Amino acid sequence: MREELLEKSSPSSPIKYVLLEAKPIRSTRLRRAFTICATRLATRCGQSIGWSVFRLSRSICVKCGPLIDLNEAVSMQVVRELTTVPVPKVYCAFSRRGITYILMEYIRGETLWSYWEGIGEETKENLRNQLKAIMAELCEVRQPVSGRIEAPNGGKIYDDRYTEGAERSFRPFATVQDFHLWLRRGISLPLKESPENAFERSADIEEMIRLQNRRDYSTVVTHGDLSSSIIIVKNDRIVGIIDWDSAAWYLDYWELTSPWNVNHTDEFWRPEIEKILDFERFRDEHRMEQIRRKCF
Repeated sequence: MREELLEKSSPSSPIKYVLLEAKPIRSTRLRRAFTICATRLATRCGQSIGWSVFRLSRSICVKCGPLIDLNEAVSMQVVRELTTVPVPKVYCAFSRRGITYILMEYIRGETLWSYWEGIGEETKENLRNQLKAIMAELCEVRQPVSGRIEAPNGGKIYDDRYTEGAERSFRPFATVQDFHLWLRRGISLPLKESPENAFERSADIEEMIRLQNRRDYSTVVTHGDLSSSIIIVKNDRIVGIIDWDSAAWYLDYWELTSPWNVNHTDEFWRPEIEKILDFERFRDEHRMEQIRRKCF
């Protein structure tokens, strides 16, 4: 069982925390009854505002379903506790009969995806700077023992972009090397000769592996799906970062490279992320992820 530690940062020390296993949050009998009854009513009234999300009032919504995990609630709660990053407040979170419910604050505003085209360059630069500050603060939240890639509770990571079939999660990894090996499906140097190993593909994979082994990486709190549709804006201010289901301890370059695994409607956001998240620092990591997506 993990010991829980919450420690605010000082100017010379990053924020650190260790979490207990994901468990219900403020799950009183009254809150559970209200959440279940309100969700049923919202479902019947067609008050869906997104995938598995229903608006219950002007300021409250619920995210629920068999594919929702309590780790999302834990992630929001800890980020809200340890940073000034604007995330929804969690009022209650629990699982019942195979369904997980997260009752939380509804943050009013527009998604950056719909907001972006209607604003000028000066406002865009202001929003970029706001997001830079948010990401810099998240990167100050580090593991006491760096190097593990895992969910906030030390368990599986929920992100079906990196899994096959019906699987939505993948196992935690004890080291950076183990994670990189899994991403490249167990391939190591020297490459074994085979008919499917064309020269160009082999050269690319060798380059990718050398880049992955080039330096040590720290692990930081990462949203994991920083698309323009999860950033909420109001009056030219970022007022919310939502959808923390893919949040985990990831490598420090992951927030930059993961937006490249988005649908085609968000392609405009890729060059913006490069401006926001220090592309020059992670140029090699961007290259190795390009190769991985092409070859695997």
